[in-house]
Amino acid sequence: MEEDEEEEEEESESEDEDDDDATRAARKLKKLEKKKKQQILSELNKELDSIGSKHKKGDLQAEAMHLIEKVQKVLAPFEYTEEETKDALENFEDAYGKVAIDDQPANFRRCRCMENGHRRVCVPPDPEFRCERKALFIKIRLTTHMEKIKRDSLNREQEALEERLAVVEAQTREFCGTREGVIFFKNLAHDQAHILLEFERKEKYVLKKQLKLKRQKAYEERSRYKRREKLIQSRQLRIKRLEKQKRKLLAKLDRCQGWEAKECKDQILDIDDELENHPQDIELEIIETDQEIADAKFRKKAKPKQILSRYTPLGTIEESLLELTTKRVKKRSAIVFYKLIEAYVEAERRRVGLEIRDEFRITRKIMYNWMNLNVKMTFFAWRVMARRQIYWRRHFEIEEESQRMLDDQAAEVDAFYKQLERDKWEEFVDPFSDKTFWKHNETQEVVWVEPQLQDMIFVPRFRLLKTN
Repeated sequence: MEEDEEEEEEESESEDEDDDDATRAARKLKKLEKKKKQQILSELNKELDSIGSKHKKGDLQAEAMHLIEKVQKVLAPFEYTEEETKDALENFEDAYGKVAIDDQPANFRRCRCMENGHRRVCVPPDPEFRCERKALFIKIRLTTHMEKIKRDSLNREQEALEERLAVVEAQTREFCGTREGVIFFKNLAHDQAHILLEFERKEKYVLKKQLKLKRQKAYEERSRYKRREKLIQSRQLRIKRLEKQKRKLLAKLDRCQGWEAKECKDQILDIDDELENHPQDIELEIIETDQEIADAKFRKKAKPKQILSRYTPLGTIEESLLELTTKRVKKRSAIVFYKLIEAYVEAERRRVGLEIRDEFRITRKIMYNWMNLNVKMTFFAWRVMARRQIYWRRHFEIEEESQRMLDDQAAEVDAFYKQLERDKWEEFVDPFSDKTFWKHNETQEVVWVEPQLQDMIFVPRFRLLKTN
């Protein structure tokens, strides 16, 4: 069977050399279909054998019919002829071009090259492959026109996003290089450096205190261990001494009678009581209790929060005394300065990127909804109008903000000139009537009612110098 298949393959390959590319592609499809059918039939036979071993003979026919119905669609013959397949491979195109490209070099794991009707051994082009020959490439997945439009739209959006992010990054770095930006980031870097140094100081303080507590705990544990060992040793000596006395009394009890025997029994009972109740046991229990209390205190005192409650922070340095900071703060500020600039640039890129992506998402959603209604041109007109409205809205907001700033400046200037005009009125007292009056130091005008600031109108006056 295998020899027949090899002969058929050799014959088909020799025929492939005589036919054109499209015919070879159609024959390759037929070969693949045939191999697939043979594989399915072999699997079907295996399943039938397994069914025969598990079920009775009466159920074999029903199970076989079920499996045949299951693979009937796969075993059906190919619906298209060679001419139709050839025409599809040569002429059909998707949104990006032809679906099949012939005579393209490719690497294969099995060599099937022929020369004069015999197999020819190839030089492996790569360690993982054994042959390089011309092949027919067929697209696995076809792309529709709508998918191409969506993909191109996403590519254009990505390009526009990169361009706008590059502009934002350039503007941000330009601001960081200005005088205001340098001053702002220097002050911010100084504050952050002070915070970082204070944090490191806290860490060192906590570690130092914890190390001190551990040493103190270890010293106390060693002292308790020595006490415990001494008590255990004295307890063992006492046990040996009492057991020795008990053995003597038991030997004496065997020799004595009467009141002497009774006295020996009483002494033996006293020794048993002493063996059950050692005075060292109480002290050992006290040591164990002290150990538990010490462990609880250590866990409580070693907590960073408990340690930092006794921490005294350093004083902060004002911005006006920035040049008087220590070398340590200056060095850390120089490091933090550039990190803050990079973080600021990255934050601006992220913020603008989110805004742009949200804008693209909304526009894309509206466009797809409108495209389904066949109003694509209306959507493009709406998009132009919406962008124009957004532009002018932002333009008017900037103008309103600048006008508001000008109004505030004008109000400050007006208040300054009103105060300047009010200062020209000097207060006097009439010596005859003791009434207060005000006199203008330029016009010499006199009023008996105090001039109000809101009623002042600044009038510039010039004095002419007399010349001879």
